[in-house]
Amino acid sequence: MIVKINILITTLILLILMHTSSHSFTDSPVHTFPDGKSIYLLDREEAEKAIIDDDNQPYFNQMTSLEISIRMNRELDLSKTHENREIFKKFLQKNVRSWTETEKKGMIEILKEAYYYMNKINSNLIPQKWYFIKTTGKEEGGAFYTRGKYIAVPQKALNRYIYNDEERDFLFKMVHETFHVYSRYHPEMRHKLYRLIGFQKKEPVSLGTYLARIKFTNPDATDHSYRITIKNADDQPIQVIGLIYSRYPKFIKNYGTLFAYLKFSLFEVRLKNGIWHVQTNDQEMPKPISPYRAKGFFEQIGRNTNYIIHPEEIMADNVTYLVLRKKYNQSIYGGSYGKQLLDKIYQTLNTS
Repeated sequence: MIVKINILITTLILLILMHTSSHSFTDSPVHTFPDGKSIYLLDREEAEKAIIDDDNQPYFNQMTSLEISIRMNRELDLSKTHENREIFKKFLQKNVRSWTETEKKGMIEILKEAYYYMNKINSNLIPQKWYFIKTTGKEEGGAFYTRGKYIAVPQKALNRYIYNDEERDFLFKMVHETFHVYSRYHPEMRHKLYRLIGFQKKEPVSLGTYLARIKFTNPDATDHSYRITIKNADDQPIQVIGLIYSRYPKFIKNYGTLFAYLKFSLFEVRLKNGIWHVQTNDQEMPKPISPYRAKGFFEQIGRNTNYIIHPEEIMADNVTYLVLRKKYNQSIYGGSYGKQLLDKIYQTLNTS
């Protein structure tokens, strides 16, 4: 009996160690700041594990077959959603790369800048372990994005910074993406910040068959249940959500990259039989509302940024402007309201 118990304990320990090792990465940072916070640039083997880790904010199980097909720039059987998600994970892993020594040096220098100016706003914006993954960029149209606590850096943008000295734009992206990580792990603060621009977290929304098939999933903000109140053509208040979706219901060969397909609109939502639904017409088709024609929309979100596809992106840009005006004396694009909004964001970030 004792032998069997010992074997069982040993087996359990091995299983725990195996599980732990599959999710733990090197404890050798490339740089450590005086407060103990550290920069980690994952090598290819580590990045292959990290890039498909979405335990904190599920991403893959929300992806549609259409968006996977468009992201991979290849035709897929749209009926095989589960299989397509697994194919996409492998595609992600094939697009990660290790860092060169020149790239490591450049990343350390730009992150020192980001660290210095973000600390002037709130030191909590910077994670204790600041993780970065390098990718080809093919998996997300050449864009930066986050996966859990990891920030993905596309090769072309890295090259422009390293070899063309495009520091300002790269620094902007470092702060913007780091805010996404902060927001993901500080949900109560996220809700407070979103409320500053009129968005509130409420019950999940049923998109309906049509939108559910053509929607895109933003890796930085997968939750589309945040809504804002605007006025319709009759000056009546309505609640709307924002959604990015495909212009076309299928992949079109040689049409273009991911961003060629993307479209953003607001959609009215109503409560029906205890469930919130996107409002549709008699043919069960949703009616998109242009944000530029929505009464009261920009009056709430301000005009500091045109990146308005989700309250997360609006807030990430605003926080980035708040940080970088310390370095560049950044102009406030939205006039007096824009300045007031940045001041409110600062106060909120520094109020417990």
